[in-house]
Amino acid sequence: MNNKTINTVGDCDEIIKGLFDEHEKISNKEDAFLYRCMERDFLLGVWFRGEPHTLDTQLEPGIFRPRPSKGTLPKSYFEEKFIFNYTRNRVPQFSNGQNDLFTTLSRMQHYGAPTRLLDWSESMLVALYFAVRDVDENRDANLFCLNARRLNKKSSMRESWDNIHDDTSFGTKFRTAFVFSDTRKNWFHSIAEHKDFRWTDVDKYKSEEGVSAGTDVPLQALADHCMPVAVIPSFITTRHQVQRTVFTLHGGKHYDSNDRTGVLNDDERLPSPVSLVKLNDKDPENRRFLLRFKIPGSSKELIRKQLHIYGIHEGTLFPDSDMLGLYIKEMFQ
Repeated sequence: MNNKTINTVGDCDEIIKGLFDEHEKISNKEDAFLYRCMERDFLLGVWFRGEPHTLDTQLEPGIFRPRPSKGTLPKSYFEEKFIFNYTRNRVPQFSNGQNDLFTTLSRMQHYGAPTRLLDWSESMLVALYFAVRDVDENRDANLFCLNARRLNKKSSMRESWDNIHDDTSFGTKFRTAFVFSDTRKNWFHSIAEHKDFRWTDVDKYKSEEGVSAGTDVPLQALADHCMPVAVIPSFITTRHQVQRTVFTLHGGKHYDSNDRTGVLNDDERLPSPVSLVKLNDKDPENRRFLLRFKIPGSSKELIRKQLHIYGIHEGTLFPDSDMLGLYIKEMFQ
């Protein structure tokens, strides 16, 4: 299925049909990509993301992508805590006391700030639009398909197959705690204050690692929360609604060599983030949660025209007044 190439909008229909057929014919349903997503009369937990290039993407959110290098300076990352505080202090609606960390991250993501969220859509055609939005026909694009339930079963501490996170889930809270945490101790104290925190979970990890019970966080508990999870946001704008926006939330932390935290010992540092692509590649092919489809650059213009006929274009996906004005100007100039 990964070898399928998308040259027209109609190819998306063939992909979905192929996934349905696989689920129908395969004897062991757990081997089907749509496992646990077809228990109702519609797909639930199948998400899509379009990327305008086929470079070595690891499907990492903006806060984990290296900043452009300047001269001979070493690779560096955005200062997440500073960006978060700056945005919340400078934008009045972000400083509302009712906004929790995840809601603020959702707002920041909406306005284009780098966060630990990665955008997905419940609509395949919306994701396809973002894949072909780039007019450079010399660059091929990607369309990704995610089984969000299978991802969360793999990356959650105690979530069932039926649960995709929301912004109140403890797995969501534990990953947003990385925003303000520079050390393992900071992170652990943050999660220990959460109402859904259970010492029995931590002690289970400790017993498996042969570590005595206490207040130190087990390494495996940290590693599990560095893996991404699928989250449905409760903060919804009109743009979110029309784009059918959902997120993967990514844990872990990057450190710069010139950062003040560079003085930390290795056993004090938080683990690095785990990318979706690398996490997916660890599983056998029949148990993976992620599919990738190539879109040739030469097919972008045709697909854009077809999507426009279906009503998928700038004017419908960006209903904000300023974006709608730009769309009207482009249409009639």
